[in-house]
Amino acid sequence: MKQFVSMAKLKQHLVDPQPLRMELSQLIEQLIDNSNSSQNIPESHYQIDPRDGTISVFSAARAKRIHTTAAEPAAQSDDQSDCPICQGQLTTVCHIQPLSEGASFITDNLYPVVTPHGLNPEAHTEFGTQSFIRGGHIFGGHFLQWTSSDHHADWHNMAIDDLVLTVDQLAKFSLKVLTEADAMPKTAGCQQGSRGYFSIFKNYGAKAGASLTHGHQQLVFSNIMSRSSFNNWRFYGRHMETFADYMLRENPTSLELLDLGEVVLLIPYFMHRPYTMMAFVKDTACSHLHHLTPLQTRQLTEAMQLAIKSIRAELAADGKPIAFNVTLHTGPGCGLYVEILPRADTMGGLELQGCWVCQALPTDCHQRLQERIGLLRTKPES
Repeated sequence: MKQFVSMAKLKQHLVDPQPLRMELSQLIEQLIDNSNSSQNIPESHYQIDPRDGTISVFSAARAKRIHTTAAEPAAQSDDQSDCPICQGQLTTVCHIQPLSEGASFITDNLYPVVTPHGLNPEAHTEFGTQSFIRGGHIFGGHFLQWTSSDHHADWHNMAIDDLVLTVDQLAKFSLKVLTEADAMPKTAGCQQGSRGYFSIFKNYGAKAGASLTHGHQQLVFSNIMSRSSFNNWRFYGRHMETFADYMLRENPTSLELLDLGEVVLLIPYFMHRPYTMMAFVKDTACSHLHHLTPLQTRQLTEAMQLAIKSIRAELAADGKPIAFNVTLHTGPGCGLYVEILPRADTMGGLELQGCWVCQALPTDCHQRLQERIGLLRTKPES
């Protein structure tokens, strides 16, 4: 039986009837004044590992999350009666996107990695003023996009038209933040006046770091590049082409899974884990979601859904828990692409030394995934 977070409950927590028309400074002010996340403000500083540039962001308050404090972590329940979101325990709602049933909505994170206080220029004198060698002050915002107000609806079983609306919502929200966050430094390789850096990703399953079963995506906006964004920017600086350009040219055609016209889904030749996939927008001048045309948005959404459905099916067929991460690569010198990485296999010492042990060949995974995708496109699963 479907059970929704009511629209009335969402509107009760909505920051403004038309949040995208608010000035960003006003929206942030409302978050600071009204959100429960203000009780869990992170330390607002970061350090850099001098060996490889890996960033450590410090947020002691996140240790208070239920799944990290339990003596023996309970198995994840898919029962909406145990879900704080379905029970209406919401932080401030920043935007609501009606769907064919229910709605997709964006909230601030109760346990943020970075705090919206930092988007307010005055915050520099109040939060995270202590500076550390080779580190510094991190500020921004940490948000969650709940894919649907229906607890059981997520990327693997929602109508494509609804998923396109959720991607459009991400595009509009990220555009507002990227272009109106005046407290942020201008983005490296600045395009159209953008400021700061967005990390958009999805964790599904306990082994992939998901602490709640209600389907969601995470949005972290800050003044520093994530490691993945830096790798894309560094690749562009070294080769004078985007990673997307390189992959569209150099990845073997035999590992292509699906060409939708504007978007191609493939297995990377350097596959880290079985069933790893990437979806590339062929127009590599696109570096953010708001750069995409409606057709590109729809095809990217379709490719992502097919990849997620396929991974779920193959992991289940292998008798492994369904766990995966989806990372949306955006930013300067990027060429927009999506990486879908299963998390069925554990990380070991060799992986921590930068060497992945992959227990399947890309060609074998290609055969299985291509057959699976063919079946899904012929007879879509609910």
